[in-house]
Amino acid sequence: MKAGIGEEPRVVGAAVTGRPIDRTGWPASGPHRALLELVARVHEDNGLKSLRDIAAGMSLTSRSRVSGLLRGVEGGLPVDEDQLERLVRALGGGDDDVIQAVPMYRAARAQRPGSATSAEKQQDRIIRVIESEPRALGVHAAIVTTEARPRLPPYVDRDADGLVHDLLGHAAVKGGLILLVGGSSTGKTRTLYEATRRIVPDFLLWQPTSTEDLRRPPPGLTSRAVVWLDEFQHFVRSGLAAGDIRVLRRRYDPLIVVGTLWPLRYQSYIVIPQPRAKEDPYQAERELLNQAEVVTIDAQFSLDERERARLVAAVDARIARALNSDYGLTQALAAAPALVQRWEHAPDRHTWALLTAAIDARRMGIDGPLGADLLRAAVPGYLTPIQQAKAPANWFEEALAYATHDLHGAVAALMPVGIGMGVIAGYTVADYLLQHGVEARRLVTPPQSAWEAYQAYLTEPADLLAAARAAEARSLAEHAENLLRTALGRGSDPDVRPRLARLMTSLDRVDEAIDVWRAAAEAEEPGARLRLASLLLSQGRIDEAIDVWRAAADAGDPDAHLRLGSLLRSVGLDQEAVDVLRRAVTVRAEGARAWLAAALHDAGRTSEAIDVWRQGVADSEDGAREGLTLLLQSSGQIDQAIQELQQAVVLGTPGLRPRLAELLHQRGSVEDALQVWRDGVRNGEPGARAGLAVMLQFEGRLDEAIDVQREGASNKDRDAIRGLAETLERASRTEDAIDAWRAAIAAGVPDARAQLTNLLLGTGRLNECIALWQEALAANEPNAAKWLETLSNNVEDQ
Repeated sequence: MKAGIGEEPRVVGAAVTGRPIDRTGWPASGPHRALLELVARVHEDNGLKSLRDIAAGMSLTSRSRVSGLLRGVEGGLPVDEDQLERLVRALGGGDDDVIQAVPMYRAARAQRPGSATSAEKQQDRIIRVIESEPRALGVHAAIVTTEARPRLPPYVDRDADGLVHDLLGHAAVKGGLILLVGGSSTGKTRTLYEATRRIVPDFLLWQPTSTEDLRRPPPGLTSRAVVWLDEFQHFVRSGLAAGDIRVLRRRYDPLIVVGTLWPLRYQSYIVIPQPRAKEDPYQAERELLNQAEVVTIDAQFSLDERERARLVAAVDARIARALNSDYGLTQALAAAPALVQRWEHAPDRHTWALLTAAIDARRMGIDGPLGADLLRAAVPGYLTPIQQAKAPANWFEEALAYATHDLHGAVAALMPVGIGMGVIAGYTVADYLLQHGVEARRLVTPPQSAWEAYQAYLTEPADLLAAARAAEARSLAEHAENLLRTALGRGSDPDVRPRLARLMTSLDRVDEAIDVWRAAAEAEEPGARLRLASLLLSQGRIDEAIDVWRAAADAGDPDAHLRLGSLLRSVGLDQEAVDVLRRAVTVRAEGARAWLAAALHDAGRTSEAIDVWRQGVADSEDGAREGLTLLLQSSGQIDQAIQELQQAVVLGTPGLRPRLAELLHQRGSVEDALQVWRDGVRNGEPGARAGLAVMLQFEGRLDEAIDVQREGASNKDRDAIRGLAETLERASRTEDAIDAWRAAIAAGVPDARAQLTNLLLGTGRLNECIALWQEALAANEPNAAKWLETLSNNVEDQ
């Protein structure tokens, strides 16, 4: 059977590993050189992984990008600290390696022109929580009454306060991400403001303005700090990832990250797609939210909350007025009724149309400021010809003045967004009005004038892409295409060209889709060449697909040799495929030897495949001996495979001892196999003791297996402690197993208490189980209360 395009070589278990980094392009000195030295050390310490494996670990499709990062070509650095972390971890590095790499990366970035002042500008934004201003943190201004009042009315305690305080108290010690989810003007930001002032008043407070800002913490930030991310969805939209939060928390532990999020966004992010869904658009968002403790703030006050509000109303007229509103108390305080009235009862249709156009633009996913030209161009489609004719000459200025007028001193329906002193970039819609408008117009499609305005006046590719997605979702293919083609001319967004190509394909305009992918391939966009070749193949245009990879191979792309070889094999051109793969080996393309050996083996030329691997061994290529032994084993040459494995183990090649022991055992050389494991135990290799114990048990030598695990347990080896308890339990030595599990609990073995509970329950010793979890509860272990509740129910059932 021939390997298809993109498949790995099929020599059974063959390893495709990397080689040492080419350092010829490294800078002679400086922080970038230091960073590359660290990366190389991590790479070498963890077995020289292949570019393919590293790219997969980084969620990248381009191995050439990984190669550039490792070789430091053209000053190549990760795009941000999240990509740096993913690189270090993909190489096999741990937390300490990441923490060590970050300051080197920052120093290297700082040497780039124009990149050294961002952190310095942020330093003066570090204050204490107790010094924070509520409006600056996103707390809505309250309505104004005739009486003189402070800027904020007294806080009415919420039912969720206790949970929020508990989470903040825990995070003050352990760190954490806490999100309050609730609709606009439900009081979630005020709740968070009051809670942080009460629980962590002396912590530092930092309020980054963007995800890019978040990735460059100011020098004044330390541990015991709160990072404030009001309107969390804006950070998510601009690329906030789980890795960003992990890096911050490790660097400044304990660090508390807090944020607020709308329910609609939260539900969109956490819903897992159906198994047959073609896309999983929010996978990264779910990974991020999985780190969070989430508290829901209800839109309406409970009976208890309203009772507390009545007590406060006696001293604050704004609370009294809000209690009598048909809206929620917090919404009324934030002028929500007036906002809705402002829109729904606008003085004329062109003013209503202006506000509606702004709401629709936000509904279509456009996040940037809505410019005056865009709004002016969008409005006509919301009006009939007669309404358009009746509008005064200054209709836009008149409507804009109405929409931007402050209501009750709290908020305006449209709020200006500045880009400097006295300079307005555009307008944004008040949160509560937007939330109300989204619901009221959820089934309404914006008119053609709106889509044309988006195309004409949006400048950010991300906004154009969002509008294109919205158009496509509403089956407006022409508008979607126009927006995507405009986005291509306005900047670089990696999602634009693929979406345009998919749209062309869905419209059966395959030749145009192919042209899009050709342009993407010429621009060296990640994955474009593979998509182009795949689309050509799906249309039966095999020769063109071959030409795509042949041209790339001739241009020096090492990955293209492998793709070309795989494609040639798939269409039956085996000998040409072998020739291409031999050239790939010659130019030292990553994994080429494994592909060549696979092609020869599948063609029945096993002896040649073995020679390919032997040459790799002679050249000291990483993974060559493993590939050779697997091929020898799969072709029935067991003795030769054992000899090669024995040499590899002697040379210290990691990961091959289990295979050697297994092969010897299968051949019937039991004592030799056991000796292989014993040598591993003596050398302190991870997993060797467990492997020895399992093989002894398989041979029925249970007492010896127990002695092996007991020896490890005496040396505080937690794996051996667990293994001893499991072995004793399987041997029906119940009392000894109970003692072993108790020792495992004392040693901190994960799940040991649960394992002991199950064993005790099996012998009817319920009271001992309850005592066991009472001890856990006293030690503040998680889930202890749930276990006790379950066990108590068992007592009642008896």
